[in-house]
Formats: sequence, structure tokens, C-alpha cells
Amino acid sequence: MPPSLIISSNIVFFLSGTMLLKINNLLAIYMIKTLKKKRIALPFLFIIALAICSYATVHATHGQSKSVSVFSIENQQQTLDTDQIKVMTINLAHGRGDGTSQILQSNDAIKENVTAIGHLIAKEAAQVVALQEADAPSWWSGNYSHVNAIGKLAGMKSAVQGTNIEGLGLQYGTAVVTQLEVSEARQVTFEKNVPTLSKGFVVVASEWPGDPSFKFDVISLHLDFASNDVREKQLAVLSETVKNSGKPVIMMGDFNTDMSEELLPAFLKETQLKAWKVDDPSIVTFPFLNSRIDWILVSPAFEIAEQTVLDEVLSDHNILTAVIKRQTNKLYNSSLQVAF
Repeated sequence: MPPSLIISSNIVFFLSGTMLLKINNLLAIYMIKTLKKKRIALPFLFIIALAICSYATVHATHGQSKSVSVFSIENQQQTLDTDQIKVMTINLAHGRGDGTSQILQSNDAIKENVTAIGHLIAKEAAQVVALQEADAPSWWSGNYSHVNAIGKLAGMKSAVQGTNIEGLGLQYGTAVVTQLEVSEARQVTFEKNVPTLSKGFVVVASEWPGDPSFKFDVISLHLDFASNDVREKQLAVLSETVKNSGKPVIMMGDFNTDMSEELLPAFLKETQLKAWKVDDPSIVTFPFLNSRIDWILVSPAFEIAEQTVLDEVLSDHNILTAVIKRQTNKLYNSSLQVAF
């Protein structure tokens, strides 16, 4: 979500809860009485009110870390390539496309955007797709599951919905839709960080097509956009997740940071995850800042044979695709680098 929308969105979330609305009313009465008696500057009181509102909103919508269900999608079974898989990562932007806010979009416009994403995935023939800002039924985006709808349109076998935000009529977070065999899934929500809403990731235990003995984790993540210090803590959680997995990992999502900061290079060095052409300035995934903040990372057991930024504009983020193969001693792609 763009920074300019945080305050307005928090106020909307806050007022949508009955209990919190009562607190807001009491706060307003107190502000008026204080202003009359002590002549405290209204802007100061307004800032205090916003701070309280943000604090309450973050706590009321914080989703818990937990196991999550794998939703089976009724689609015709696909014949999968056993030599490679095609993956994608898409920040859905709650279905608003490249618009300013989903609150300002009609339900029909949101459904049209979500449908276009599902059709694009089908056209690209991706087998695994990581989603961020992915909505379960929520009042501000049409009250239906964007993830399940995309999975159905894209010909997927399963969908995993994380709800790192859950409360005040909102359910959304990170997600995965996939054609691969999936055994289990869980979501991790990072610790609360006022004033920004909670972020997190989902971990989906998967099997390589045609080889059920080769198991690996697919991770879809979304990191905080406002603070390097917060992102550093969140990356530390992800690092522990990779180390404790005991399996190869394909990690995709909105990292909200690029290689110009020390955070991501240090993370890659610690986890030994690899990215495609880490120093290529022509790769842009967030046009508003002309930056590369969306990444596809893989363990040494994999190689990225190719990566593409799609031209279609269906979000404020560009869409990344990659072809991933299992690594062998005879295969090595010099474009695949670990940043040190």
C-alpha cells in the first residue's frame, strides 16, 4: 500500500469496528474538553488521535502464525514438465490494478482486474505462483476470495491463503496457487509494527513434478515498506525459516528492498539463496520508484534458467516469471549469482 494511504486506511479500518468506534467517540469527547480547558493546539491532539487510531488498528487486524488449509480447486489435471517448472510472483494490490486505492474501485472493476490476472497466469503456463496483498473475502475488495478465483482461472490444483491481516472485516496476506502436489502449509505473521499493518509469509511444502521424493518449500512473502530496521528483523525470521527447513527453498515476493541496501545481500549470503542477475539495473519491478523490490530466490539445489519481467500492467508492481530447474554438477548458469 502506498505510504500516502496509511493514515486514511487506518481510520477507515478503525471506524469499522464497533468497540473501536466507541473508543474513538470517547477520545473525541476528551479532546474537545481538553481543548476548551487547556487550549492545547488542535493539530497536536489530532496527531495523538491518529497515533491511537493506528495502534488500535494494527492490534485489531494482526493475524496469527498458524497452519493453514490447502484448498483443492476443481480443474482438469495438467501434464507437467518433469525437467523444469515455471514460477511467477505477483503483488495483486488487492485487485485494484494500478489504481490508487481499492476502496475507490467498484466491485466490477476489481473483479475485472482479478480475472485478468488469472487469465495471464494461464497464458504464461506457470505452475507455481506467489501472491502478495492477496485478499480472502474482504469488504474493500468485493467480499470474495481473489486467491481461489485466480487459482480456478489459471488451471491450478491447489490454493493456499495466508491472512496476515485478519480483523475489522479484512482478510488478506500472502498466498500461493500451484499445480504441484502439496502436503501442508503454514503462515507466519511478523511481529506487530505500528503504524504499518502486519506483514508475513506462507510456506507451502511441495513435491517436484514426477519425483515425489524431491521435496521443497515454496515461500511467498511480503516485507514492511516503511523501515529498514523492521525489514532486517523480518529477514532474520526468514533466514531461520530457511535454515530450519531442511529442504531446498523457492522464495518469491515483495521484499520492499533492492541490492543498494545491505539487507538483501547479507540475507543472500547467510542463506545461500541465489537470484537472477542481481546487479542488472534494467530489471525494474516497482515503476513508481524505478526499483527492483520483487525477487525470486532459490536454494543451491535449483538454478534459474531464465527470468522475465512481463509487460502487462495489472498492479502497481510488475510481474516476474522464472523458469527453474534442478541443479546438477553439469549445469551452471553464470547469470545466477549470490550477492556478497
